[in-house]
Amino acid sequence: MAIKDAYIKVRVSKEQKKLFKKVAELKGITMIELLVGGTEERVLRELDKIEGTKSLELGD
Repeated sequence: MAIKDAYIKVRVSKEQKKLFKKVAELKGITMIELLVGGTEERVLRELDKIEGTKSLELGD
């Protein structure tokens, strides 16, 4: 596992925080685990779409 020595500060609405907290509790994980894990999954999907599109554009 990579060393976690960087941080990102995010501002959210009270409603968003309440939702994130509820889902994290239901899953039995921390809000940080929920947000970081979900964000990483989304970013990897987006990257795959972008790189896949570039490959199609380049004719690879």
